Amino acid sequence: MAPSTYGLSRQWQRILQRVPSLLDYQTDADLVHHLAAGQTWLAHCGVSSELECIVPVVGGQHGIMSVLMALLQPGDLLLAEALTYTPILTMAARLDLQTGAVAMDDDGVVPEAFEAWCREANPKAFYLTPTLQAPTTVTLSKERRARIAEIAAKNGVILIEDDVFGPLKSNKPAPLAQIAPETTIYVASLSKAVAPGLRVGFLKAPTKLASALHQSVNLSVWMTPPLTLEVARRLIEDGTAGELTAQQQRIAKHRQNLVQSILGIEAVPNLSDGFHVWLPLPEGWRADVFSSECARLGVHVSEGRSFAMNASDAPEAIRLCVSHEANEERLKRGLEIAAGVLQQKPIGSSMKI
Repeated sequence: MAPSTYGLSRQWQRILQRVPSLLDYQTDADLVHHLAAGQTWLAHCGVSSELECIVPVVGGQHGIMSVLMALLQPGDLLLAEALTYTPILTMAARLDLQTGAVAMDDDGVVPEAFEAWCREANPKAFYLTPTLQAPTTVTLSKERRARIAEIAAKNGVILIEDDVFGPLKSNKPAPLAQIAPETTIYVASLSKAVAPGLRVGFLKAPTKLASALHQSVNLSVWMTPPLTLEVARRLIEDGTAGELTAQQQRIAKHRQNLVQSILGIEAVPNLSDGFHVWLPLPEGWRADVFSSECARLGVHVSEGRSFAMNASDAPEAIRLCVSHEANEERLKRGLEIAAGVLQQKPIGSSMKI
């Protein structure tokens, strides 16, 4: 959800005065201020870090790709939750990585399933989103986090913790990176919590891996653009980033309540703090048929199979995104259309497509 311009304009004149230097190559001394802002943002996310362990990136997706490029070799095994962030499989394919799906239940990824992979194979890394999980919106309990951290440390597996949605979650458990800082690479970003067009993120790495991540970023973009880093720095330091995050939280809660009021508490019994809703479909509905019917009526939803590591494990579920539509009346109309489809008898679900 794009935020209002509150708090933004007061920084533009100051930034413009620095444009000439920000358009040049940066020295280590120049980057210290940006790293310090990253340190502040990470602390806001619940993670403490030394400056030398922070790596600026061009948003979370670039950060994830940089991690995979830095630490995994062709043929290495990358684990992810059975339902996961869609680009992960594409990234793995580009890098010629093997992939494995770690089973989930209603409470998120199952630690015993992760342990079984470690026992039966040789995973190099485990990518997961413990907070507001993509796509299910589940937030992993502190007990499961502790168990996953323990298993990873015992088996020498690197945890890649994607926490770009973390700042939207109130009262979330401590991040894995805080529980197990020597085995976890933490991915933070301002794009989800502050503004989608602000493509700035920060990796927090174990000390022994920071150099490799810096080299990977250098290989992909040489340096994270100083101008956008400067924008992020000033928004973080003057408190505007925090204010905009709080605004996003309020909007997300409002829209979650809107979804539940229109689709019904039976369809959406639990609300998350984010901008997505995971909707298991009633018996008889197939996700592809439901999605097609919604699209015919002008509403686009994501099918569960879009997020499945293994197509055979794809649930008959859809994901609703309630962040991009700025006009709330249009959003309401879209939700009413989805609710109407949900109330229909399944259309052609018995047919083979």
